[in-house]
Amino acid sequence: MKRRDWTAARAKVDDEGECRVCGVAQSSVEPLEAAHIWPRSLGGTQDPNGIVPLCQRCHGQFDAHHLNLGHLLTTDEQVELVRQCGSLGLAMRRVYPIDYRERQAA
Repeated sequence: MKRRDWTAARAKVDDEGECRVCGVAQSSVEPLEAAHIWPRSLGGTQDPNGIVPLCQRCHGQFDAHHLNLGHLLTTDEQVELVRQCGSLGLAMRRVYPIDYRERQAA
């Protein structure tokens, strides 16, 4: 990972200043985390368009696939997600895990 890439990703989180999901403001007590929309373990990068600011609670829920995030992504973030994962279907399962599970159960 290049330092400048992480610096740009962190700057995005600091600039937004609040959790994209619940709106909690960043503070020394509640620092925001740079959540990778596509997991680094699956090839996700530090590109700022692949990062969203989340509080610790929302980040944990997103990583556990208990949180739909797709409707909160910008167009640039959506494009970067598809680029990183290589498939629109995989991208949709990542950011709409609850909806995807419900369709599979029906």
